[in-house]
Amino acid sequence: MNLEAFNDLLRRHTQYQRDAEAWNVAVVIESPGSVGGTPRVGIKSLQAGFDWDARTILLFPEAPLTKLSAEDVEAIRDSVRKGGSWHAYQAWKKQQDRIKELEAEIASLRNK
Repeated sequence: MNLEAFNDLLRRHTQYQRDAEAWNVAVVIESPGSVGGTPRVGIKSLQAGFDWDARTILLFPEAPLTKLSAEDVEAIRDSVRKGGSWHAYQAWKKQQDRIKELEAEIASLRNK
């Protein structure tokens, strides 16, 4: 969505609201099965992008927007620092899970 379309939608949704300036801005997050208000995270700040992000308004959420666990995020950061990649990490993680499965299978066969 470009800024003009965003501003147009914002104006249309708030033009007849007396207290629109007091409204909060949030990003909807996927949370299947939740009950109550729409799952969301607030916006902490925004800035105009530059260089590779030129002509883009960047929104900074109050909380991280990822489905990854904190451990996965840290492992990915560590892997990238060492020259790895997300895909390499995923392949390694899949391999580690398979090794654990096979070790458990071997152990159960030995106990029979």
